[in-house]
Amino acid sequence: MLGNMPTTDERQVELERRLLDMSASYPATPRETLDGAVPALIMAARARSLYAGFLHALDGPSEPTIAVALRPLVEATIRLKWYSINPDAHRRMLGALSATSGLAFVNDVRRHLGPLTEEQQQRLDERAAVLTAEQADGQEAAEEAGRTYGDRGGPSLAQMVDEVVKAIPGHRRALRQSYVIAFRAVSPWVHTEVSSFDGTAQMVAPTVAQFLGDRVHLGIPDLRRIGGSMMAYCIETIGAFSLDAGAIQEARAIRDEMVDAEAYRASRG
Repeated sequence: MLGNMPTTDERQVELERRLLDMSASYPATPRETLDGAVPALIMAARARSLYAGFLHALDGPSEPTIAVALRPLVEATIRLKWYSINPDAHRRMLGALSATSGLAFVNDVRRHLGPLTEEQQQRLDERAAVLTAEQADGQEAAEEAGRTYGDRGGPSLAQMVDEVVKAIPGHRRALRQSYVIAFRAVSPWVHTEVSSFDGTAQMVAPTVAQFLGDRVHLGIPDLRRIGGSMMAYCIETIGAFSLDAGAIQEARAIRDEMVDAEAYRASRG
């Protein structure tokens, strides 16, 4: 996906600024839009916020923080694309996913933060009722679409990728790489897994290790390009909602430049 850096540092900064400029109006709604544009624009505004935070983290002292900042941007990008292929049903399923998480939180409060007052119990009961209804609505939407996700009411992120690829085969490479390279590869730093410490030291003697700093294996240039390609993909998705062919074309061009698309295609034959 990444290959050799196709851009100079100055060009990279120029592209990053352009992505922020192109998304500066989110979540303002263009005059002519497709149905479901407003929730999509709100999600894209979140992606832009995450991207701005990611760029800010690039100037900080912690490489793991950069990786941690990247992961939710990748998740927002995938969810936005999945939402776009069936806005009405997928809005309801996203609500069910959130409700499932909310119900788990309510139940944890009941189990672990007692004893609760009668008023607190009532408020939890009311909240649980709302969440249960949202969960049921999402499950109904999934059934109407011929899908089942168990009690979740909606798909996992990996299932979202599968469903987008099935609906739009031409986006297979972009979605698979987003999930595998840009999401899964940075997960160890989010969860402080043992593998996240692989690049922090080197053996200088049989029993002596030298600390190299808390680092990530992908490297800052690659992380920058992954983050930029995610934001460009969000802008491309929004372009379809706002019927803006120019935005789609420019976002694709930026994404292709950041990931050196031609070189990648050539390497695949």
